[in-house]
Order: sequence, then structure tokens, then C-alpha cells
Amino acid sequence: MTEPNQEQQHQPEQESPTPDTSQNTGMAVVATIPILFFIPLLTEYKDDEFVMFHAKQGLVLLIYGVICAIATPVLAFIPIIGWLAIFVLQVFGLVCLVMGILNAAQGMRKELPLIGKYAEQFKF
Repeated sequence: MTEPNQEQQHQPEQESPTPDTSQNTGMAVVATIPILFFIPLLTEYKDDEFVMFHAKQGLVLLIYGVICAIATPVLAFIPIIGWLAIFVLQVFGLVCLVMGILNAAQGMRKELPLIGKYAEQFKF
């Protein structure tokens, strides 16, 4: 008979983002909110890599929101499919916002789905 400890050792560990060592989760949450992403750039937090990571994610969310705002009137002219596309785009943006805020609040450095990879293009 095997002991429970031996069985647990053979199970692969689940991948999960590790919490960042930064204690500035409050400012990271503020930075994730698209319209407020620039606030850490004006404070002493501009040297904190964790906060800057979330500021870049917030900037990507802001750009995504602007693109959606431009696309919405165009898509509104397409019955049903366009309306559905608007709904999906808006829900996706909201989900990304909530995920970003939760990741920042938990001290996680995790990219937003689909659009988060573009944040690395910004150098500030």
C-alpha cells in the first residue's frame, strides 16, 4: 500500500501565476483601469515593474475601448450580426477589465487574454 505522500509527489503541479513580490497592489489596480493608467507614470511608482506592467495592460484596455467605440457605429448598421458583434466586443472588454483588476489585486503579473500581449510593445 502506498502512502498518500507518495501519490501526491507523482502528480504534476498545476501551473498558476506566482504572486509578485510588489506591495503596490493598490496602485496596480488603479493602473489597470483604462482611463487611469497614466497615474503611476506621474508618481514614484513609475520605477515599480509590477505597477508598470499593469499600467501597460490598462493602456491596452484603453486602446481596445477606443477601437470598440469607433467600430460600434459601423457595426450597428449590420442587423443582428453587427449587434451581436458589438455585444461580444463589449462583454470581452468588461471581462478583461475585471480579470486585470483581480490579477492586480492578488499581486499576479498575468497578461489579459488575447490583447495583453500587445502591452510589451510600450516602453515607459
